[in-house]
Amino acid sequence: MGQALKHRQAGKIRPTFVLTSLIDVMFLLLMFFMLSSQMAPYSLLPMGNLAGLSDERPSTGAVTPYVLAIRVSRGFVTIGGQRIAADDVTSQVAGLVSHGVQSFLVICTGRATVQDIVATLEALKVAEADNVALVNASGSAR
Repeated sequence: MGQALKHRQAGKIRPTFVLTSLIDVMFLLLMFFMLSSQMAPYSLLPMGNLAGLSDERPSTGAVTPYVLAIRVSRGFVTIGGQRIAADDVTSQVAGLVSHGVQSFLVICTGRATVQDIVATLEALKVAEADNVALVNASGSAR
């Protein structure tokens, strides 16, 4: 009987298959797909900037839809890569709407105050923008 116990204990010593590396790979794949699913809606969003606008409308009468990103920060906004004072947003947005831009993506940074965001949204309302999407800098929709 003593030999049988020694034989069983010897069987427990043998190395087992380690799943640690497989778990690591599965975790990395999970993280990759979670991040890519969060980024996918933004890759489908057509974005334009001031350089993409022309002074002339198309001769066929069809208006090309543009989506313009407006980045709101404390005391200023960035439209198409140009830094604009918060007081001048209304006139800039009105000019963009007259050029055919009707869709805007408002990106709020962490430094933007509520008043900066509200002033930008009011400027878009005064300019009669058709579509406005509000997101924070990390990308979640509001």
